[in-house]
Amino acid sequence: MLWLALISDAPFNTNVKVSNWDISSGKDQTEVTMAKSSNWVVSSWINMDVPGYWTANQLAVSADNGYTWNLITTYTSSNSSCWVGDPTLAADPNDPDKFYWAGMIWCDFGSGVKGEIYFCTNTGTPDNASNWSCSILPPDDGWNYFKDKPWLLVRDNGGTTEILVVFTAEGYGSTSLSTYEMISVKSTDGGATWQAPVRVDPGYPSTVAYTYYDASTSTVHMADNCLYCYSGYDVVIEYTTSSDFGGTWNYVSGILGSVPSGQGSTCPNFNRPAKISATIAATGSNVFMAGVVDANSDGGCDLQIAISNDGGANWVGIGDTSGQYIHPTVATDGDSAIYVMAQSRSGTTAPWQTVMFFSEDLGSTWSGVRVSDHDYTMNENPAGHDYNGFLYYGGDLFAIWGDDYYNEDAGAIYYATTALPTAISEHPASPSGESVSVVDGILHLKEAATIYDASGRMLMRSEAGKVQLRPGVYFVKTSTGLRKVLVR
Repeated sequence: MLWLALISDAPFNTNVKVSNWDISSGKDQTEVTMAKSSNWVVSSWINMDVPGYWTANQLAVSADNGYTWNLITTYTSSNSSCWVGDPTLAADPNDPDKFYWAGMIWCDFGSGVKGEIYFCTNTGTPDNASNWSCSILPPDDGWNYFKDKPWLLVRDNGGTTEILVVFTAEGYGSTSLSTYEMISVKSTDGGATWQAPVRVDPGYPSTVAYTYYDASTSTVHMADNCLYCYSGYDVVIEYTTSSDFGGTWNYVSGILGSVPSGQGSTCPNFNRPAKISATIAATGSNVFMAGVVDANSDGGCDLQIAISNDGGANWVGIGDTSGQYIHPTVATDGDSAIYVMAQSRSGTTAPWQTVMFFSEDLGSTWSGVRVSDHDYTMNENPAGHDYNGFLYYGGDLFAIWGDDYYNEDAGAIYYATTALPTAISEHPASPSGESVSVVDGILHLKEAATIYDASGRMLMRSEAGKVQLRPGVYFVKTSTGLRKVLVR
């Protein structure tokens, strides 16, 4: 088994506080999701501090790659017996101004908690609350059954946008009450109408599925938690696929991460015995999962990355047991790069930080970098609930996570990216041989170079060509010497 190590800081920008306010003591903001188009970054999270409501899902939009944010709207339930959560987002592949937003509404009318899934989309740009409209997804059964954890996918099918929502449902089909399965609901007309729900793995109880669509193979990849499906285990991570965008599903393999029978979730920072956080990404026959397990049975929260290079038939485990991890989220560039973001701390009481491990050769070698530019405290047991947002888009990485809790930032949502805020015109560095060059966003290298920030911290090594940098002061070292560059 290969082990991961955090070795340096990353070229992410200064973190941006998306939820730019303090919240009340004992409240929280958590479970963060994000979607990106060429025009917008959109995020959503649970806010437990909206006056008059138990919880609400809030939606924020950025038009400059996340450097500034505007809170647009809030999805709430006015019924005092109901609360809202589990937001998920997706960007329309055919319209850079159109997004899809889903989440849960839970209600307890005296017979236990039941749920329905809301679905929203916008006409016009997403930065106007009046452009958004919402409905309830099938099976709309009037809060007769429990539902949980929707996850949105979209794809372009010959110019038509198809939408797939996967979620946990109780009592659907032949499933008995109090038994939970994954089901999927599909739209082939951009959400105007919905097909009947499909049971993903009938007869096998499961909760929490994260999905990923690989356009290169037209395949949906799913990592789900199967409960009591394997002798000797309470929970295992399974791998399931669909080649027709959720019309039918195919179980591939299981026990990629597990909780042994009777052990419960001993990880002290993820006290959710029915859940193992496991996200998924894929490119071609290469499939990547990231989850939290107790790899060496010492009660720790260990990071586990499972990699298959043959479509899920065989897996290699890569992980780290030296720290404490929660909420790993995996992304890929669609070629040979794997990125895994997680929240981490080095001991049982140390502050948290957001980190990223990455491989540019399909998992053969790994490096570790920081994403957060500050340490923070966080709600634990369960730690920040279930997920954060992390994606690769257009050559850049975009990260969003739940942050401080009962501290100076009081449950803030933070964001970081490697992208520049706006399109910056190209202007070559001064060729006059001056020791200081002024550059408008693009550094033109005539040979390989190492680039450092103003403090002397190495940011990257680059071959000859164009390098895009955010505004600031840099030092560029080549075989001919060192020069100072001002990027504006």
